[in-house]
Amino acid sequence: MIITDITSTKLRQKQEKDMLIEKSSIDQLTGLHNKQYYTDYYINKKEWVGVRLAILFIDIDGFKSINDLYGHMVGDEVLKNLANCIKNNISSKMKAIRFGGDEFVIILEETSKTEAYLFAEKLRIMASNLDFSKYIEDIKISLSIGLAEGSISIHDLIVKADMAMYESKSNGKNKVTIFSESNTIN
Repeated sequence: MIITDITSTKLRQKQEKDMLIEKSSIDQLTGLHNKQYYTDYYINKKEWVGVRLAILFIDIDGFKSINDLYGHMVGDEVLKNLANCIKNNISSKMKAIRFGGDEFVIILEETSKTEAYLFAEKLRIMASNLDFSKYIEDIKISLSIGLAEGSISIHDLIVKADMAMYESKSNGKNKVTIFSESNTIN
């Protein structure tokens, strides 16, 4: 009787611990992984050093104006809908993270630069076709996406993908830009 009670208590404690860990690594609004997950799973683990990855750094163009014009509740719906679009299209070799505000990162394992670019383009087009008419008639979104690929540290890849995303923004928005050491290219 005592052994069963101790075992069930230990099992319940493990389940509660697992639930707390999951809650601390999931963004409550979008259901995607959060930046804490990124830090715990990728930055603090040696197993990712030297692994070839592709990183997409995604920013919603003009998101601040959506919040300003229609309110934060509509902005939250835009974020949730985009997150669902991402979740419904990533494979088991991809991790999607809400990096902050309206910025998302997708980490693609075992994916070539070309495959990552094609996926980013697909996602960019799907986002532009999202229907927000049940919230506000005239909302359409576009994405600026930066892509970096290589076997350097994940942190450095994200910095490069972020730089490529800003290149997308400065070249008219709504595009995917691949990071290059000499310059970023479309």
